[in-house]
Amino acid sequence: MPKVSSLTVYPVKGLKGIELQQAKVTRTGLRFDRNWMVVDARSGQFITQREMPRLALISTHLPLELLTGEWGAASAEAALTLSTAAPVSSSVQIPLDGSLLEDSNKRECRCWSWEGPAQDQGNEAADWLSDFLGSSVRLMRYTGQPDWQSNAGHDSTRARRQVDPSWLQFAPEDEIAFQDNFPILMASEGGLAALNSHLEHPVPMNRFRPNLVVDDRSFWAEDTWEAIEFHSASSPDPNATESNLKLRLAAPASRCSVTTVNQTTAERGKEPLRTLGKIRRGKQLGWTLRPEWKPAAFFGWNVVPLREGLIAVGDDVEVLGQRSITSLSA
Repeated sequence: MPKVSSLTVYPVKGLKGIELQQAKVTRTGLRFDRNWMVVDARSGQFITQREMPRLALISTHLPLELLTGEWGAASAEAALTLSTAAPVSSSVQIPLDGSLLEDSNKRECRCWSWEGPAQDQGNEAADWLSDFLGSSVRLMRYTGQPDWQSNAGHDSTRARRQVDPSWLQFAPEDEIAFQDNFPILMASEGGLAALNSHLEHPVPMNRFRPNLVVDDRSFWAEDTWEAIEFHSASSPDPNATESNLKLRLAAPASRCSVTTVNQTTAERGKEPLRTLGKIRRGKQLGWTLRPEWKPAAFFGWNVVPLREGLIAVGDDVEVLGQRSITSLSA
């Protein structure tokens, strides 16, 4: 049976992630995943490594108890810390308690097709990021309050974000923060091994920035999975299913130029996207349900949670149902 081999949360879109042994899964993905994003100071448009590869050089830190436990575990001084090691070691802290922020207010911003209000994280964070990136930017925090009982698309405050309208056929009731399209990105060790067998210089998993990695060694086995359920080895009853976390594989993940950015040096190349385009193109795989899939290169799967729960490295992964080979064909 496959197992969970790694978990990573990316608090700030485009910045380095935090590797975890255990994570809380919420309606919008791993707790705090992509809850912040960097935006252009003038337009409010979100910025990623596609535009600024140097984002990859900024580390993030959050109190571990918040990522794995409950809100009450945090102290009043709890903060998001951003830091760099090169060319100069530097850091900035952003209080999680918004009332402690100076020069903070709601402002309009944009992430793909979503436009709505988010919380500006103040001048200190903005100045620190702008100095490092060499461009005038602001740091914004997602303020939507996810709700399993209501649709984010009907939120009158516009603070919540429904899955992008163009993807609703795959996730009609699902909700995200500042992720690209879906709450969670899953990849497999087998998929990476298959890709690296075609590369002159193998790449690490962090090129794909997944939240969840499964150690199934079969090449691309996840392409046939409909859903997965997690069983904790530490549970008194590992066969219990009532409270186990379940995720549904909603759609394959098409990949962009971020995969060509070295996550250690921020240098951009041509691989692995060039090779992915040769061996994992939508037309080759028969994934023609959406016209833009035919020329796209795929690695990993977009998944959505069916309930909240905890997930840990080492958990067993049970496959629930097999996907038809023609289910993604036009």
